[in-house]
Amino acid sequence: MVNGQNAPFGTRVWVKIVVPGAQPPPTAVPSPTTIPPVQPTLPTGPVINYFQSNANAVSQGNVVTLSWSFSGQSLASARLTRTNPDGTQTPLYGGADVNSPGSYDDLTMIPGVYTYSLSVSSEFGGTTVQTVTITVNP
Repeated sequence: MVNGQNAPFGTRVWVKIVVPGAQPPPTAVPSPTTIPPVQPTLPTGPVINYFQSNANAVSQGNVVTLSWSFSGQSLASARLTRTNPDGTQTPLYGGADVNSPGSYDDLTMIPGVYTYSLSVSSEFGGTTVQTVTITVNP
């Protein structure tokens, strides 16, 4: 401090003033993000591309030729059966699985209506069935 004649007197006093810089903005709390549920992807079920015969009607004693193609993931079985005119069922190929593509020749011995079925199953996608109906005339 100094008096009116500019002469210092007393104990020297000093003050340090600290002005802080700009404060960072407060950190915003992120809002929760909605995450859509994940839909599981299942393997596709079996698909029968075609199942057909060489004729819809034949004479007794003639051969019917069936042909087919199928596809799918994790296939478990593919079976061919015949439903006879009396309603009984006959597993063809002895009940064993058939390959794709494939064909089968069947000798028609008894007149009537026959229904052939191709059933393809997968481990995860269910079962697909297609049928072919043949009339055997005397």
